[in-house]
Amino acid sequence: MARIISFVLHQYSSFRRRHVFLYVWILMGYQYLKQKPKPWKAHVRTVPYMYIHRLLRLTPSLVVFFFFIITVFRLMGTGPMWNEYTNIVIDSCKEYWWSYMLYIQNYYNWDDMCMVPTWYIAADMQMFILSPLIAIPVAVALSNSSRFKATMKRLFVLNVFFTLLPLTIKLAVPEYKNTYDTHSRLINYFLGFMLATFMRTRQDRPFLYMVKSKHIDRTNLILWIIVLCGMLATVIGFQYIILEDDATNTNIYHSFMRPAWCIGLSWIVYSSHHGYGGFVSWLLCRPTFQVLGKLTYSMYLLHSMVLVYFICTVRTQYYFSDYNAFYMFCGHYVVTVIVSFFWTLAFESPVLIIEKLMFGGGKKKREDKTGIENDNNVNIVNNVNSDNNVNIDNNVNKELEPNGRVESENKRYVAC
Repeated sequence: MARIISFVLHQYSSFRRRHVFLYVWILMGYQYLKQKPKPWKAHVRTVPYMYIHRLLRLTPSLVVFFFFIITVFRLMGTGPMWNEYTNIVIDSCKEYWWSYMLYIQNYYNWDDMCMVPTWYIAADMQMFILSPLIAIPVAVALSNSSRFKATMKRLFVLNVFFTLLPLTIKLAVPEYKNTYDTHSRLINYFLGFMLATFMRTRQDRPFLYMVKSKHIDRTNLILWIIVLCGMLATVIGFQYIILEDDATNTNIYHSFMRPAWCIGLSWIVYSSHHGYGGFVSWLLCRPTFQVLGKLTYSMYLLHSMVLVYFICTVRTQYYFSDYNAFYMFCGHYVVTVIVSFFWTLAFESPVLIIEKLMFGGGKKKREDKTGIENDNNVNIVNNVNSDNNVNIDNNVNKELEPNGRVESENKRYVAC
């Protein structure tokens, strides 16, 4: 049992990025569908601003990080593995700097990337570039409330397609070994957007409106138990897939594990959004998470550098145990938070201020221009990893819906 618990805690780290891929589209979709109905040409005109907005938010820190790695970082330490490892990293960055800057290294040089964790940023940018192809048609279709069911059916078909797509490719081309590709993770995005569409279009409906009111609490509890047990089984099952070491079973498991995990997360978001998240909502709405949410993009960029520095400067043997691993995690986490705080102030916050000056700065004006991002979900990880956005919209006052109806206050709503 102890071995299984240890594995679950360790393997959970590989599932965290699935949170981000899902939450990004929930937030983007929810904000985008808040716009007043307008023709598709008006939507298309906002696309260039969307791309500029995202590039300004991500690229400056990414570029500074690149130059820091190839210049300053190699001079910051010594150790038996220091020169060997830093030279490998720096050589990859110098050779493939252009794919790093163009956000395509998770495809072009996936087996020799510059700072491997940055594959996620490339994947997210690629998904963001594709997002108008889905967001605009859905927004135009939902301007007529009678098209809601047809729209949801089409999104469901897309989810099924992107569940089977990576499995089909890997079974048809066994030599395909790229584990950082974007298309294998599109299911996370589309499930998030489907949930955002449902929540935004059906926000006037009560929680579990298909269930009698006297059975809502019991039904909610049962669903929470099922979801949490299912997510735990998903993580534990991965251990046996690894031990089995069968390529076909591994591909099948990965293809269906992603949507299963995201469906569980979607239920947590939906339940918390309506005020039925209980302790989970209360915990994730604490101010501490909101502060850390502002640092998460920088933390993601810098955490690998902190780990590399520790590994390459170690001069003695290290006894591995679950406690020692947890002990080191706490130390690395604190160091990453401290470094990220100053990094954010130096390279991220100034760009945000400049962007506000360039594009008018007002929140209302930004929403009118894009309707796709606000200050609470600007970055791929910013404010997503903190999970304080499980309650999607902090404003529970009456608000005009896209279809012209007025949404009522939800008294059970737990606002962060």
